[in-house]
Amino acid sequence: MSVEVSYMAVVLDLFGDVDMRAAAQASYRLRPTAEFGFDSTLLATVRGVLQQFGRLPVVVGSGLEHTPELLTELSRLAPLCGTGADNLAALFDTPAVFAALQKKGLHHVPETRVTPPPSQSAWLIKRRGMSGGSHVRSAPAQLECDDYYQRRLDGAVISGLYCAGPAHCALLGVNQMLSYRGVGAGQYIYQGATTWRAVPSALQQACAALGARVAVECRLSGVFGLDFVVNDDHTPALIDINSRPPATLALYPLRAAVFRAHVTATDWISEQHSSLDPEGDSAHLILYAEQTWQVPHGFSWPAAASDRPFDGEIIERGSP
Repeated sequence: MSVEVSYMAVVLDLFGDVDMRAAAQASYRLRPTAEFGFDSTLLATVRGVLQQFGRLPVVVGSGLEHTPELLTELSRLAPLCGTGADNLAALFDTPAVFAALQKKGLHHVPETRVTPPPSQSAWLIKRRGMSGGSHVRSAPAQLECDDYYQRRLDGAVISGLYCAGPAHCALLGVNQMLSYRGVGAGQYIYQGATTWRAVPSALQQACAALGARVAVECRLSGVFGLDFVVNDDHTPALIDINSRPPATLALYPLRAAVFRAHVTATDWISEQHSSLDPEGDSAHLILYAEQTWQVPHGFSWPAAASDRPFDGEIIERGSP
C-alpha cells in the first residue's frame, strides 16, 4: 500500500514474498521465533536500514504484538505511525484491558479471566499478544505462558475497520469472516474475509460507536481493527482489538488514501472521498498447506494470487 501512495517502502518481514519484494525499494526476511514473531535481530536490521535510507517512519504490522519490549525499543530508533509504543504495550494484557473497558461502562465484551473457570466447556483459551487466531483453542486444554480464558459467544464473527485521527474515529467498513476449515484444529485461525455492503443500520451504528469508544479508552491512533461476535438481534460483542492496520484494509479500493491517513496521523473525512466500498463485494481467502510441500520451479500462480512464495520455497504443513 505504501507504493500505491508513492511512498518508498523498505519491508522487514518473516516471509519475503515474491510480489512484496518486487514492489519494495528493499526488503529483509528475518527468521521467525517459535511464536512466529520477531526477536532482537529486528532492531539490528532496522539500525542498518536507517543508516542506509535515513530516518524513516515505521508502519507496524503483525508479529510484534507478543513482544511489547521490542516495540518500545523500535520507537526509540524511529517514529511509529499510528498507535504509540506505550499504548501498544498496554494492549498486551488483554484480560486487564477488557476488565478496564467493563469498569468504564463498555459492557459489550465477554467475560475474560486468567484463572480457570469452574466449568470450562463454554470457554476459549487465548494467548496475550497474539494475532491470526492460531493460538485460540477450546477449553479445557493445557495452559501455556500468557494464556487466558475468554467466554465463548455464539453468533457470526465480523470485523470493523477504523481510522482514528486527532478529532474523531471513523468506521471505514464492516467485514464478514470466512471459514472453510470446519470444526476442529485450526478452526479459529484467520481464513479470510469479505466486505459487507448491506450492513444493518443498527449494527453499523453500534460498531461505529464501539470503535470510537475503544479508540478513546485505549488511545488508539491511525488504522486499526476490532473483531466482534454478532448475535441474532445484531448486537456486537467485542472479542479482539487489532491495534495496527489489519489484513482487511486490502479489500477496499481507497486503501491507499486510508494508508496515507494512517502515516500522516490525519482524520479520515468521508465527505472528501468517494465511497470506500467497492461496487461489488471484495474478498480474500488465506490458504494453508494441508501437508509440507515445496513450490515447484516455474509454478504458474493465478493472477489474483498474492503473497506468493518464491520457487523452491518449502511450505510447512499448516503454514499459509
